[in-house]
Amino acid sequence: MKMIMLLITLASPLSANAQTTKYKATDNSVSAKLCMIALRGNAAAMHNEIKSSGLSKKYVSQKVTCNGMSIYDFSMKFGKNKQAMAKVLDIS
Repeated sequence: MKMIMLLITLASPLSANAQTTKYKATDNSVSAKLCMIALRGNAAAMHNEIKSSGLSKKYVSQKVTCNGMSIYDFSMKFGKNKQAMAKVLDIS
């Protein structure tokens, strides 16, 4: 599933080495919403979105992909508040 696309990578005007990556949902699907929440690292919003979507936490953790990687891996690599997201998406 193609949920989020890399929109812009810009060099910071203050430093030639600093880069900012911005993401934008490509549609309004549940999966795209989950990916954007994973980036923000909002555990409560993730829990609420999973619950309201009717999907299971296990399904989301194992089947939802963001930019070609699992939502868990995506949130660990690019997201904020990694520890909280790990707790929400943990299925062990």
